[in-house]
Amino acid sequence: MSKKDNNANKKTISKPLLIVGVLILIAVFVAYFFARQEPPQDISVSQKELLEYFPMKENVTYEYAMEDSETTAYKTYNSFVGENALQQVFIANSSFSDNVIKLVGDEVKLVHSSDSNFFYNSNLESEWIDDATILKAPLKKGTKWTTYLEEKCEITGVDIDVSVPYGDFKAIEVTSEIDRQGDGEVLHYKVKAYYAKGIGKIKEIQEDNKGNVYSIVLKSYTEDSSEILNINIYYPDETLEELIKFQASVELKTGITGKEIFETVLKSEDAPLLTPNTKINSLDIVWLDNDTFPIIAIDLSKEFILEFDGNLAQEQALLQALTNTLGYYAGIQNVHLTIDGENYSSKNNDIHFGDNQYLQVLAEGATE
Repeated sequence: MSKKDNNANKKTISKPLLIVGVLILIAVFVAYFFARQEPPQDISVSQKELLEYFPMKENVTYEYAMEDSETTAYKTYNSFVGENALQQVFIANSSFSDNVIKLVGDEVKLVHSSDSNFFYNSNLESEWIDDATILKAPLKKGTKWTTYLEEKCEITGVDIDVSVPYGDFKAIEVTSEIDRQGDGEVLHYKVKAYYAKGIGKIKEIQEDNKGNVYSIVLKSYTEDSSEILNINIYYPDETLEELIKFQASVELKTGITGKEIFETVLKSEDAPLLTPNTKINSLDIVWLDNDTFPIIAIDLSKEFILEFDGNLAQEQALLQALTNTLGYYAGIQNVHLTIDGENYSSKNNDIHFGDNQYLQVLAEGATE
């Protein structure tokens, strides 16, 4: 065989081998690539069904009324929305509370509740140790669970026809029963709650063993909505002897915190209690002495001191105005003010607060 023929044979053999080799390399690379990928973090069918009855949407307001009455019992709106988590604010007359609801496994649970979150901080990451299941899969008649309060719950109906002022729905019926201590006696309560797809709770009937019945129904459901928060701002008059009261209105939408709200209103032209570059680092209610002594804790950035150019009397009046504004808003007497996490101390150290020193709300001298 000639050299030319030999080379021709080599070319004929090497081409298919090369193709096979490339294909093997591609296969190995593809296998390696997919092996490194995280598995899809999708939710199960039962979880999707649960979320249909607890839609976690932004800027949604619910209004509930007493049955057979147009009087509003309470309103709720979605203040924060996270991944399969929802924080709702409840407003009833002068009372205020918020709840955090989460999808945990095949259950929708109440994981946090507070009646003092007046400054609209997110509690989406907060959790209770106790079990407070609201709804549980499978969503069929007979599914049962018991809460940490020994409340016995059961899905007692599906596709139940329910009519409320907002409309007619097919709903899931959850019946719960619990004994609670009353005035010298134990009362037995039975509650029936109804949940509709795409909406949430549309009706609740509470009855005790004495025949008392309390029923609320969904009056309105509004998407792309907002709430209006009215805040009284106190500001020193020219004599520094009185505080003048202004009212500011703020539009609340999902995700807006109290820090953002007050940082805006406290820099208003009518009552600039904060200097232009001052930031509110934190703003919350803190409970001391075994949760019996509430204070407002506000931490401001250093610009609050550095940019202030008034005298001692003006500084004292400003601090009192800030205290009255926060205190009257939250209904709390004492305010703890810090600067970037440190105790408050003015430029010339004329005013200095220790760890347990608080500014106090004064009722005197506030005029319209």
